[in-house]
Amino acid sequence: MMIFRFVFLLTLISLLSACASVTGSPNQSVSVQARASNGKEVKEAACDLINKRGTWFITTPGTVQIHRSNDDLQVTCRKEGFDNGRASVV
Repeated sequence: MMIFRFVFLLTLISLLSACASVTGSPNQSVSVQARASNGKEVKEAACDLINKRGTWFITTPGTVQIHRSNDDLQVTCRKEGFDNGRASVV
């Protein structure tokens, strides 16, 4: 079984988190890409993104709008033939 290694790509707006106080936007765009331990991209992994503001579902590679939270974003991805991949995004 191969283990996922995750690369989280945030859009330019989400990288500028200081802008949240200026724009007042409660949302943030998050892109998720899954990679196997050998570095190859894993497509069509089913991922759950969870924080205190909600739960979102995405298939890799993909992008989703989440509700901003001061809590970490917990990400779990699954695909048959692979161990589950988990990450905590601060």
